[in-house]
Amino acid sequence: MRSLDAALEAVQKDLAELRFAGFDDQMLVFDLKLNNRMAALQNYVAQGDYAPTEQRILRVQELSSAIDSALSRVGTLKSQMPPP
Repeated sequence: MRSLDAALEAVQKDLAELRFAGFDDQMLVFDLKLNNRMAALQNYVAQGDYAPTEQRILRVQELSSAIDSALSRVGTLKSQMPPP
């Protein structure tokens, strides 16, 4: 059970840095995880009334792939959990 907990914690650390509380000097201390990167991208996409640039489209694809990978890992771990 400990190995399952450690694996789930590793996925959680990929998705979010729970110690991160804002966009001040903490960006220098903690890596930006997927949740912060998606929030930043959302702000960029919401700006203006024009088509997204190719760079933004590639960034969405990259982040979507990373999130899909994390969710796949959670699904695999979930299937390994003993029934309640």
